[in-house]
Amino acid sequence: MTKKLLLLWVMLCIAMFNAAAQGRQVTGTVKDKDGVSLPGVSIREAGTNNGTASGTDGKFSLTLKGTNPSLELTYMGYTKITLKTDSRNDYTFVMQSDAQQLKDVVITGYESKKRKTLTTSVTRLDADEIQNIPAASVVNLLQGRVAGLAVVNNSGAPGIGAPVFIRGNASVASSFSDNRIYSDPLFVVDGIIIPPDRASAKGFSVNALGSGNSPISWLNPSDIESIDVLKDAAAAAVYGSRGANGVIIIKTKTAKSGKPKVDLRAYTGITFTPSLFPILGGKAESDAKTDIWNRFAPYDQRMSGMPIQMTDSLNPYFNNSTDWQSLYFRTGKIQNYDASIQAGNEMGNYRIGAGYYSEDGIVLNTGFKRYTANFTGRLLPNKKTTILMQTYLGRTDRSRGNSKNGQGINAQGIWSIPSSVYSIPGKNPAGGSLLDAFSKNRDKNYTNSINTSLQLMYAITPELMFTSTGSLSYANDKRDYFYAAVANNGSADAGEYNAINNSYTITNQLSYSHNTKNNDHNFGAFLVQEFNKNTLEVTQIDAKKGPLDPIQIIQGYSPRNTVTKTGYGANATSSVLGKVNYGFREKYLVDASLRADGSSKLASNNRWGYFPTVSAAWRIAEEPFVKNNLPWLNEAKVRLSWGKNANQYVENFASVNALTGSAGGFDEPSDLYVSTYGGSPVAVQNFAQMQNKDLRWEYSDQTNLGIELSTFKGRVSLIADLYQRYTEGGTYDEQLPTSAGYSIIKKNGIDVLNKGFEMTLSVDVLGKNKLGLGWTTRFMLAKNVNKVAKLPNNNRPFFVDNVTMVKVGSAPYGYVFMVSDGVWQTDAEVPVDPFTGKKLFFDYGYLPYRAGSPRFLDLNGDYKINDLNGDGAREVNDRLWVGDPTPKIEGGWVNTLTWKGFTVDMMFNFKLGVKVVNSAMQRYWNSVKVQGGGGQFPNYTKQEYFNGDSQDWGGIPPTDYYDIFGFAPGDRGGVDARFPTLDYWTGSIQTFWNIYDYKSAFVEDASFMRLKNLMMSYNLPVPMIRRFGLERMLVYANVENVFLLTKYSGRDPEAIEFPSGYDRGRNYPLSRKMTVGLNVTF
Repeated sequence: MTKKLLLLWVMLCIAMFNAAAQGRQVTGTVKDKDGVSLPGVSIREAGTNNGTASGTDGKFSLTLKGTNPSLELTYMGYTKITLKTDSRNDYTFVMQSDAQQLKDVVITGYESKKRKTLTTSVTRLDADEIQNIPAASVVNLLQGRVAGLAVVNNSGAPGIGAPVFIRGNASVASSFSDNRIYSDPLFVVDGIIIPPDRASAKGFSVNALGSGNSPISWLNPSDIESIDVLKDAAAAAVYGSRGANGVIIIKTKTAKSGKPKVDLRAYTGITFTPSLFPILGGKAESDAKTDIWNRFAPYDQRMSGMPIQMTDSLNPYFNNSTDWQSLYFRTGKIQNYDASIQAGNEMGNYRIGAGYYSEDGIVLNTGFKRYTANFTGRLLPNKKTTILMQTYLGRTDRSRGNSKNGQGINAQGIWSIPSSVYSIPGKNPAGGSLLDAFSKNRDKNYTNSINTSLQLMYAITPELMFTSTGSLSYANDKRDYFYAAVANNGSADAGEYNAINNSYTITNQLSYSHNTKNNDHNFGAFLVQEFNKNTLEVTQIDAKKGPLDPIQIIQGYSPRNTVTKTGYGANATSSVLGKVNYGFREKYLVDASLRADGSSKLASNNRWGYFPTVSAAWRIAEEPFVKNNLPWLNEAKVRLSWGKNANQYVENFASVNALTGSAGGFDEPSDLYVSTYGGSPVAVQNFAQMQNKDLRWEYSDQTNLGIELSTFKGRVSLIADLYQRYTEGGTYDEQLPTSAGYSIIKKNGIDVLNKGFEMTLSVDVLGKNKLGLGWTTRFMLAKNVNKVAKLPNNNRPFFVDNVTMVKVGSAPYGYVFMVSDGVWQTDAEVPVDPFTGKKLFFDYGYLPYRAGSPRFLDLNGDYKINDLNGDGAREVNDRLWVGDPTPKIEGGWVNTLTWKGFTVDMMFNFKLGVKVVNSAMQRYWNSVKVQGGGGQFPNYTKQEYFNGDSQDWGGIPPTDYYDIFGFAPGDRGGVDARFPTLDYWTGSIQTFWNIYDYKSAFVEDASFMRLKNLMMSYNLPVPMIRRFGLERMLVYANVENVFLLTKYSGRDPEAIEFPSGYDRGRNYPLSRKMTVGLNVTF
C-alpha cells in the first residue's frame, strides 16, 4: 500500500510540474539591430493560434500552452525569428531588417499584402529605380518601367503634364483635351486621392489651360518609397468609380525609429540645345527660288518678270543667309537639393524633409521650379493606439515662354529676317517681333498645394483593427501672362487666371484577420465607409489692346477691352466597401469585394453604382508533386480575376438643365461688344444643356488571367497577364435641333474594347560568382488592342476634327485620308471619264490632273477626287482609314551591372506600330508660294519642319528638294518622285499646287527605341567614410535621352500631338540632359 501511495504522489508531482510548465508565462523585449524597441511585432506560439503583439516599448507577455514550445516572431520588413523556449521566462529578441521582404509587400488600396498571396494584377516599382534621375514630374519617370503603363512624353517643356494610360484608352471624347482627362488613371499619394480632373490639369478655357502641369508635379521623386500600379478591375475596383482607368498608389518615405539620421542629396547638370536644322540661304536660296519660278510658273507669268524678292540681291530682307535658330534656344541648367532627418523611439518617430528643383528650358523664357517641404509623425501613446500625420507642402513655378494660343516654338527662328539690321529682327513676316516674343512676353504658372492626412489606428483586439483617416488635397493654380504689342501685331494683351481646387476625404475602416492553428487557414476582411467632396472656384480676366508695353497689369487697360469670367463646380461621392479573403496554407487563395458609390454628378435615377469583384489564385509550386519533381521551380502561381468598376469623370451638373452666361466683351478685330443694351455690356443667358434624368455611369467590365513563375532560386522570374476590358456607356454630347430650345444633351452610348497581353521577364544573368560581377535585366512588353465597339445613332462614325474619325471596329482615333499613289508620269496616264470626255480632276477648283500632279485613288469611280472645299473636311467619298497613333506594342528594358561599389543602370523604352502624320513636312511644301504683292520667302530647313499655321507666306523647299521631287534640271517630274511636282493653282504665280496633310503620303511609321537613361554610380566603401562620421556616400552621373533609333523622318517620333498623332513640328523638343550628383547619409 505504501508503494502505491508513493507512486501516486510521484505522478501527481509530475502532472503538477507539466501543468505549471504548460501554463507558465514568458515575457520579453523585441528590438532592432540598433537597440530600438519595435512595437507591434507578432509573437505566436508555433503550431497554435496563441499569440500576442509587442507594445510601444517593444515588450510582450504570453502565457504558453505547450511544454517548451517554439516562439515565432514576424514583423513587416524584418526577417522572421523562430526560437525554441527553455527554462527561461524572459527573452530578448533582435530582429534584422529584410529589404527583400519590403519589396515583396505591395499596397493594393486600403490594405498591404504579400506578393505571393496576391490574386490580382499589381506591379510594384521600387523607388530606388527612379532616384537621382532629374525630372520635374514623377510621371515622366514611369515611362517604360511597368508593363501595361503607357506614359506619352510628347513634350520636353519642363514641368508639363504627360498623358498616362493603363491598358489602353478606355474612353472616347468629342475633343482631344477632354479625352486626356477621361483616360487618366487615379493617383493616390499616402492615401490622399488626387483628382485627375482638377483645373490644374484640365483648364478652364482654350486660352487659360490651368497650369498644364501633372496633377502630382508638386511631389519630389526623392521622397518616394514605393509605387504600386493597380491594373485589373479586381485590384482597382476597391476605388470604385474612380478606378476604371487603373490606380497608381504612391507611398512616400515615412519615419523610422532609431537615432537621428540625416540624408542629403544634390545634383546639378545641363540640358543641351537640340540639333539645329541646316538651312538654305544666300545665293543658294536665291538660285532655288529662281529654279522654282522657271520650272513651275505659267508662261505668261515668266515672261512678265520675276518678283522683286527674287531679283533684289542687295536687300537683306529678301536675301539673307543668317541662321536665326540659335537665338531662340539655349543650354539650360538643372539643380536639385534635398535634405531630410528622421528619428524616433518606442513612443513615436518623425521625418522632416525639404527639397528644391530648378530646370531651365532649352527654349528661351521657359523653365520649371519646385519647392517642397514635408512632415511625417507617428505617435504611439499605448500598445493599442497609433496616430499618424503626414503633410506635404509644394509650390511649382513654370515659365511657358511664347505659348500664346498654343503657338509653335520651333518655327519662329526660321522666318526670313534681315541679317544686317538688328532694329527690325524682330520682324516676323506675319507681324510682330520674334525675339521680343521671348524676351518681353511673360507667361507663368504658379501652383501652391497642400496635401495632408491624419490617421488614427486602434487595435480593438490583436485581430481586429479600427482605422479612421481624414485627408485634404488643396491646390491653388494661377496663370499670369502679358504679350507685348511689339510681339503681338501691335496689340498688348494681359490676363490673369486663378483656380482653387479643394478635395477632402473621410475614411473609416474596420479590419479583421485571423490565422488558425498551424496557419492552415487565413481569414481576412475589412469594411470601409468613405465620403469625398471636391470643389473648384475659377476666375479668369483677359484684357486686350493695352495702351503701352510698360503697362503690364490689367488695371491699366480700358474696361471696354476687358472680359471677366468666373466658374464654380462641386461634386461629392459617398461610398461603402466590403472585402473578404481566404487562404489555405497560402496555396489556395480567394478574394471578393463589393463597393457602392453614390455620385452627385449623375442623374438621381442612376446616382448609385455597384462594383463587385472576385479573384482567385493557385500557388502550384506549393503542391507536393511539384516540390518533389520540379525542385528548380521556386514559385508558380496562376491568377484569375473579374471585376466591374466605373468612370464618373463627366462635368459637374452634367445631368441637369444648364444655362451659359455670357458677359459683354471684345470681338476682334472690330473690338465691339458682343451683347449690349443702351450702349452698355449686358449678361445674356443661353439655354445650353438639356436635362437627362437617365444619365448613368460609364461601366468597365474586366477579366484577367495571369501567371507568375520563379525558377533557379529566383534568378529567372516571369509575370504575364492576358486581359479583356469592355467599357460601355461612355458619355457624349448629342446636338439638338433648334426647336428643342437647347443646344446639346449629355448621353451614354459609346462602348470601347481593350484586350491585350503584357509580360515582365526578370533575369539575374550572372548570379553569384567569384568576380563579384552582377548583371540583372528586366524586359517589359505590352500589346494592347484598342477598338471602338459601339457608337450612337446606329454606330454612325463621327469626326473629332476634319481628318480624325471615330468608327466601330477601329482604334478610337484614326486618320481618314485620300490615298496617295505616287504622281502621274505623263498626261496620257490620267484617266478620262467616258461619259463626259473630261480627265480626272480635283473637285475643289475643277482643275484636271496632268503629268507631275499628285495621284490619288478614285475610290468611288466618279472621275473626280472628292473634296468640296479643298480642306479635306468630312468628305469621305475618296478617303480611307490609313492608320492611327495607337502603338501596337510598347515596353521597356532595364539593365543593371554591378561590381563591388560600382553600378551602371541603363533603361530603354520602345514603341512599335505607331502611325504619325508628318504634317510638318506637308506644311513645308504647302507653303512654297508667293503671296500676291510680293511676299517674303522664309528660310526653310533641310528636314522640312515648320509650323506653317500663320499666313501663306512664300518659302523655298529644303536643300534636298531635287531628290524628293525626283527630277533632274529641266524635267517637270520623275518616275521616282516621292511627292508631286509644284504646280500652279489658279493660273497665277501667287500660289502653287497645295499639298494637304490629309494625303496618305505623309503618314509614317514612327516606331522607335530610345536609350532613355544611362546612370553610373559608385558607393564609397563604408570603412573609408566612417572616419568622417558618414554612414553612406554615393556619387553618380546620369545622361537622359542618350540616343534614338527610328526610321521616322521627323524630328522626334515622341514629340507629337497626342492623341491626334500629328507632328506639326511645333512640339517642345526632348532635350538631352547630363547631371552629376552626390548622396550622403549620416
